[in-house]
Parts: sequence; C-alpha cells; structure tokens
Amino acid sequence: MESYLVKGDINGIQNFIYNVYEGEEGVAKILRARSFYISILSDVIIEYVKDIMDKEWECKTILNGGGGFIMEITPKQEGKEEEFKERLEDVRKNVEEFLLKKLYGEIGITFGYLKEKNEEINLNKLYERVDEEKKEV
Repeated sequence: MESYLVKGDINGIQNFIYNVYEGEEGVAKILRARSFYISILSDVIIEYVKDIMDKEWECKTILNGGGGFIMEITPKQEGKEEEFKERLEDVRKNVEEFLLKKLYGEIGITFGYLKEKNEEINLNKLYERVDEEKKEV
C-alpha cells in the first residue's frame, strides 16, 4: 500500500531562541527555555498530526529533532489521497494560527510530503519538496 512521507520543518528557530535583549535578567534561562520550547513543539505537532489522522491512518515517527520531524503516514484503506491532503493542510493551518497567536509569528512551520510506493524512500526528494514549499510562502 502507498504511504506518504511527511516532513515538518520549524522556521525561524535561531531568531526565536536568540532574540533576547541585553540587560534582561536570566538570559541563560531564557535561552534554555526557548530551546526546550522548540524541542517540545515538534513533539506536540507530531501528536497533533496523529490525532487529526485519527484511526484511519497509521502514523510512524521516523525522525524528530533539529527543529523538524519526518513521519510515515499510511492509509488503512485505498483511495485516501484527497483526504490526506485536506487533513495535512488543516494541520498546517491550525499550527500556523497557533504560532501566530501565541508567538506573534516569530516561528512558523512548513510541511512537505511525498507519496511513496512500497519501500521506495528518497529523503533528498522530501527535503527538496519542503524547500519548494518554503519558497512559495
């Protein structure tokens, strides 16, 4: 059965983490807290994707770190391509809205995906797809 390889990439991490003003007390604590926030954010987004995909999809996390993640999402039934696209777009919109409201747009997220057949996985194509998506925004 065909799977989708999905990469989520958090944008603006360096500016978010290092945007601390001189003279603020506890700069080291702020830096650690912001780094922790980014690492937890990936975990939360992964769980959100799993929730949105519900029980109709099998979701596996392949990689989670460095401000991004890669998941393999496989439908439990054939013919779910349009539904997959809609659900992933819902995730993107909701996460972007959350980041805009809570962090004033300091960071954002970009999703890219590839439809993979059998065990054919090409991570370079996936990274290129995410870069293309970043350029479109």
